[in-house]
Amino acid sequence: MRKIMVGTLVVCLSLLGLAGMAAADFSWSGWIDFGVTGSSDGASGVFADGAGIDVEATATSGPWAGTVAFEDFALDDGFITYTADAFEVTMNPVGIDSDLGDITCAPAEADSIVLGIPSNPGLQLDLPAGGIDFFAIVNNVGAGDDVTFNYAGGIDYTLDALGLGLVYNSDQEAESTSYKGEVSYGLDDLSLLLQYGSFSPDSGDAGAGYYFEVEYTLSEGTTALVSYIGADDTLNSADGVARDAFSEIYGEVVTTLADNVSLTIDVTSTDSGTGADSVTAWEALIGFSI
Repeated sequence: MRKIMVGTLVVCLSLLGLAGMAAADFSWSGWIDFGVTGSSDGASGVFADGAGIDVEATATSGPWAGTVAFEDFALDDGFITYTADAFEVTMNPVGIDSDLGDITCAPAEADSIVLGIPSNPGLQLDLPAGGIDFFAIVNNVGAGDDVTFNYAGGIDYTLDALGLGLVYNSDQEAESTSYKGEVSYGLDDLSLLLQYGSFSPDSGDAGAGYYFEVEYTLSEGTTALVSYIGADDTLNSADGVARDAFSEIYGEVVTTLADNVSLTIDVTSTDSGTGADSVTAWEALIGFSI
């Protein structure tokens, strides 16, 4: 909601790797937040601020397209796509990955495990077939004389307001596997999302986690969202450190104050499963989208 495209500038330039001159579409967006934050394990009433800008350039040459994206003037993504009638191939030298969606746990938050496959240069193949879309990902990383490949694949099915998805990941670097199933449903002012995932590490038992989200439009310009993340003690101990189950409850209300101006109030309660008390954090922010 923070990022609203406000302008597109078309110029002629040459993209490296694409023959000839191509018209490049430039888009940019920015955001500014200001408000107060608080936490049960820290100070409350602290002024919070943030600002950022995103810039993206895309050029096409027949079935080929190249995109470069910057976040706060640092390279965020860059890829080449080739689109045919029956498929699309994406070549990404910056990094392509696959994960378990919104499912997380304490070791994943600490970056000690990857719930999916890590980001490396790689390829993605997309096969759209009406309401059914298939995809496959392969990336790799070199270490000495060895090259390790990671794989992911999945399917998405859409029928009116109902969406179904399934993803399988094979992380050969960590020798782990994982999968995620997803169901989404949207009707008028109400939308629902449910994700269930399983993670099997190199050694030890498989753990499971889930994510549930409800979003409801209270009135024109005002929405409320509630979500819950849960991970059993096995998943929350997947890095070898014993923990209890992980859980996090999040709620927010966002209302439009004026064009491009919004007020967000949110609360998060997290139990990391370490035996420490749950931590509750809150914030109230006025956001301006440029």
